[in-house]
Amino acid sequence: MIIPFEFPSDRKNEFGEKDVFDALKKLPDDFVVFYHVPIKLRGKDGSSKEKEFDFLVADLRNGRFNALLIIEAKAGSFTYNANTQDWLQGKVKQNDLITELTSKAHGLMHHFSNVLASVPVGWCLWFSTAQDVNKNWYPPSLQPHQVIDYTGGLAPKHHITNALDGLRKTLPNRKGADIEIFNNLEKTLLRGLAFFETLRSRFDLDEQKYLALTEEQISNYKGLLENKRILTRGCAGSGKTLIVQKLAQELAEKHERVLVLCFNRMLANALQEKLKEHSDTLTIDTFHSFAEKQITKMDSGWWNTEMKLVGEKGNMGQFFEDAVGLKFSQSIELLKGTFDTLIVDEAQDMKEDWLMALYSLVKPDGRICIFLDEQQDIFERYNGIPEESTFTKQRLSKNCRNTKKINDFIVAKTGLAIESKEGTPDGIRVQEQSYTSFENLRKVLHQSITDLLEKGKLQPKEITILINGKNPELYKLSELSSQTIQLVELQPNTSVLESNIYYTTVSRFKGMEAPALILIDAEEPVDAKSKARFYAQASRAKNYLTLIEKT
Repeated sequence: MIIPFEFPSDRKNEFGEKDVFDALKKLPDDFVVFYHVPIKLRGKDGSSKEKEFDFLVADLRNGRFNALLIIEAKAGSFTYNANTQDWLQGKVKQNDLITELTSKAHGLMHHFSNVLASVPVGWCLWFSTAQDVNKNWYPPSLQPHQVIDYTGGLAPKHHITNALDGLRKTLPNRKGADIEIFNNLEKTLLRGLAFFETLRSRFDLDEQKYLALTEEQISNYKGLLENKRILTRGCAGSGKTLIVQKLAQELAEKHERVLVLCFNRMLANALQEKLKEHSDTLTIDTFHSFAEKQITKMDSGWWNTEMKLVGEKGNMGQFFEDAVGLKFSQSIELLKGTFDTLIVDEAQDMKEDWLMALYSLVKPDGRICIFLDEQQDIFERYNGIPEESTFTKQRLSKNCRNTKKINDFIVAKTGLAIESKEGTPDGIRVQEQSYTSFENLRKVLHQSITDLLEKGKLQPKEITILINGKNPELYKLSELSSQTIQLVELQPNTSVLESNIYYTTVSRFKGMEAPALILIDAEEPVDAKSKARFYAQASRAKNYLTLIEKT
């Protein structure tokens, strides 16, 4: 991870720093890099002087704060004259780089003495365009691990690991610190954010990349439209719902009568809002809502009567699973063959008999488009698609909605085979926090939200909280609201206010997405069912994901 996430445009003439930036950006998540960091260091005499650090690299391998490395980036040819002890760039004398960097390292250790007391702090020089021809000879105060030449751009992990391991050997009494120490340092460095891009600007930049990727998916899909039956399997974030939206819009503009159905009410509401100008030719709904309307047309009293009976008997689940589907199939005679196109999103949430009944609503020469992700079968309904052999099949195997770091995190936790599409934004490492009690959750949650709002410059509407629906205590998150942070449970027909932050379960939020997602007490992914649920939850996070777990 590197902060900021892209090289600042106002520093485009800093060629040496740009080369090093691009190399360090390739480091894995167990290294965190801060670029262009100005710090007003306190002197031992109480004075202060601002120093600028080209790069600070934190070594977080094995889950510990092992060391902090200062990197000074230099472009062009440099030589060191041992006789005069001068540094030269070309023929121009430079400041003593070793003395300067040693002073910075000591100043950093003194300034953050409460944080870095046990952490090795050192430095290295990175000559991004020059070759190190010194072989085994260096000035007495310069060790081989403190020099990286242009080959660092070819193998940055190797060179940074070598520099950090060399630093740790020179300070054997400093054993490193727990990761919480690094978190404290990170918060201090990011406090001002004057020199870093905010999450807001990062999200805006990433959005352009997401749009380009999904437009590519849509273009590929349009090539299949000559087929009357299309079955599309796609992982979370592969663009299924956006293709549904664009396809429905295009067909509506051709004055086709289109039925778009999904299982999730929030997803249906979102599609209705995006396509409301085509409501004269588009019917967008959930399966059960659509079924209720059709059943009521044919038998006005059935729904309310049955709902009352099942409520008394306590078998509401069986009513929605079995009775509704059977009654619906008996109530659609007048509706058969009336739609030009049927589009079903998240079809893994639909039972086979529901789909068979829906097929009959399409004209003989009409089109059926099915979208699904069997890995998100959290309701355990999926047994295949009726008449699957008659469908033209395609698979959207690349995730182009979640950042690479979020996708990689999901893959590591679940073992599912999900690959990021080339060009997907790298993103920010997934945050993991803990709480000890419901009251302690207030502090942890408020700090996370405050950081997103104040430091990240996000809006409340961009933050969603997903809770574990099996924990009844979490449904009371609204009790943790404050004057500045309003937490409200998001239900299917909630009137959404942009000033609130909403929490809900994945069962209600499935198919949706949030720029920033806070996931509380996610079920540990240990078997197929829990893996599907964790995957469905975490993949709702588009740009930023925080997990908060009770300890």
